[in-house]
Amino acid sequence: MGSLIWLGSLHLRNNHLSEKFPLPLKNCSSLVVLDLGENEFTGTIPAWMRNFDGKFIETLPGDGEIRYTPGLMVLVLHSNKFKGSIPLELCHLDSLQILDLGNNNLSATIPRCFGNFSSMIKQSNSSSPFPFHNARHFDSESTDTATLVMKGVEYEYDNTLGLLVGIDLSSNKFSGEISEELTGLHGLIFLNLSNNHLQGKIPVKIGALTSLESLDLSMNRLSGVIPQAVDLSNNALEGEIPRSLGEHCNLQRLDLSSNKLVKGLEFLDLGADEVSGHFSKCLSVLSDGNSSSSGPTSVSVRGLSSLSYLDMSGNSLKSIVSGKHFANLTRLKYLHASSNSFTLQVGSDWNPPFQLEILKMGYWQLGPLFPAWLQTQKDQMDLDISRVSIKDDILSWFWSLNLDYINLADNRIYGTVPSLPTAYQICLCSNKFTSPLPRISSKTFSLNLSHNSFNGSLSPILCQQNNEENILWSLDLSGNILSGELPDCWASWTLLMVLRSQNNILTGHLPSSMGSLLQLRSLHLHNNSLSGTLPPSMQGCKSLSFVDLSENEFSGSIPLWVGKNLSYGFTDTTSLVVKSSEYEYGGSLPLLTGLIDLSCNNLSSEIPEELTGLQGLMFLNLSVNHLEGQVPMEIGAMTSLESIDLSRNKLSGVIPQSVAGISFLIHLNASHNNFSDRIPSGTQIQGFNASCFIGNLELCGPPLRETCIGDDLPEVPIPGSADEENDDD
Repeated sequence: MGSLIWLGSLHLRNNHLSEKFPLPLKNCSSLVVLDLGENEFTGTIPAWMRNFDGKFIETLPGDGEIRYTPGLMVLVLHSNKFKGSIPLELCHLDSLQILDLGNNNLSATIPRCFGNFSSMIKQSNSSSPFPFHNARHFDSESTDTATLVMKGVEYEYDNTLGLLVGIDLSSNKFSGEISEELTGLHGLIFLNLSNNHLQGKIPVKIGALTSLESLDLSMNRLSGVIPQAVDLSNNALEGEIPRSLGEHCNLQRLDLSSNKLVKGLEFLDLGADEVSGHFSKCLSVLSDGNSSSSGPTSVSVRGLSSLSYLDMSGNSLKSIVSGKHFANLTRLKYLHASSNSFTLQVGSDWNPPFQLEILKMGYWQLGPLFPAWLQTQKDQMDLDISRVSIKDDILSWFWSLNLDYINLADNRIYGTVPSLPTAYQICLCSNKFTSPLPRISSKTFSLNLSHNSFNGSLSPILCQQNNEENILWSLDLSGNILSGELPDCWASWTLLMVLRSQNNILTGHLPSSMGSLLQLRSLHLHNNSLSGTLPPSMQGCKSLSFVDLSENEFSGSIPLWVGKNLSYGFTDTTSLVVKSSEYEYGGSLPLLTGLIDLSCNNLSSEIPEELTGLQGLMFLNLSVNHLEGQVPMEIGAMTSLESIDLSRNKLSGVIPQSVAGISFLIHLNASHNNFSDRIPSGTQIQGFNASCFIGNLELCGPPLRETCIGDDLPEVPIPGSADEENDDD
């Protein structure tokens, strides 16, 4: 390959090439495009790459004409295993238009000499794919493609390399500050430095990069105020969003999410609102003019007409927003502004200029009326308007919108729900909806109707006839006024993993078809009026990790299969009652892997020995039943237990000494039983409050005040001991 000295373009992307940078390429000094991405090359980037600097000139044989080589313009080495620092010799490649070193193990600082990339300094207006005006014999057919990755999305650039200049150093281990010299690359269109260890402030002069369409500095350790940016998510930026950000009218993507910004986006106040700032150079607005005519004058200003993605979520921005602030965003598709304090003030006849695919406005002030302007959105859309202070009847047209995702949680929306859209995830929780349960689509995988006033039975949802397989895996109906028996229609919901229907007024037995829920991992039915025994068919639910059947009227014994068939390794949100206090545990607790709560029922007989086989169980509550007999002596084998509540039963005998060996135990309640003899000794046990053991008349020892027989007797010397010999003296 080293003999191909006139080779202009080499693509070896996505093979399994390995070892060090291929040395034969050293002689291919005419290369213009070199793409070795997505291989397994190792070692360092060689210094001899300066050979591609375009200074090679030769007289062609035969006709005596001069041949010029323009130098390397495209260098793609991403997704390899290169390490070490970037050699300074790379800065001699002053014709570079694309430099992609992303997703390697490169380290040290970004060289200051990057400012030498003269092709990135010039803002070319040439329509030629490669603007080589002095390269007589560089054929235009040598134009080529380049694939660039921005935020996990691949962009293919074809025959436009003369207009495209970019640097991608993402997903490496670069440290230090962002070089000020980078801000001199005025022709730069994209810059990706994300997912490194960069720190310090963003260069003040970064605002001079007025050609930028995409800037990604996310997932670093940057601090200070924002001087100018496009994607600065997941850093520690704070303060105001600057005036200079409004100069970039070519922006297509803006991401300021997950920072600590405290003052409003400047385009949200163009002179009349409460937040200061300026995106005015990029928006069309109505404002008071200074012309001689009276009254307001329409002022047309350049618009952010290219902006399709706007993410400023997770900050502390505050402002009043009106329709004029969106006046020119005709291409906007993604608006994510949740977790701020914006107030939207628009009329009932407002017709937004955009058609959104994703709209997330959680924590805005949109109410009290239901936003009528949503009716104008015709595209398939994800919608989040949770906690937006709506106190209104839901409008009937809403259920006809083309929605993939719906989140209306934590408002005070009322009215009926005739049927649900074909959305993959629906959350209507914590509102004031009434009516019987609606039918759902077979394409919905998560449905949360909790904390409303839905009434009637569960049959409309569970017993509907579908020709397609139901993919529902999470169903939350808790906190309503649902009544009647649990329908025997569970065989159609074999993918269900989470079922929450607690705090209703359900009656009757657990139907046998619940045993067909082979994927069920979390079952919450507490605080209903369910009765009967735990059916044998339930042993088919071998994936169960959470079982909460407390505060019902179940009777009979604890079945043996409870200790044989339950598994642990799934996280879910659940409430636990410990020491009369309720604790909410969410999916963010990966160590919470098992719960059984059968408290406040009419269960009788003994605690089965098989229960002690659940070594992954962390919470066990059998309190307020009629259990009798002894606690299994091997309960200490349940080494993951953090809480045991056996209170208010008829248990007798001793509390097994093995309990003292459960090292993670933080709560034990054995009160109001018939336990006798000494409380097991152990640092944790004696540290519990005495109230955990009261109501057992024959129980003694710390932490109770009652002493055990023999505790008050003086120690008797052992014959022949040293103490006895001293007494003889």
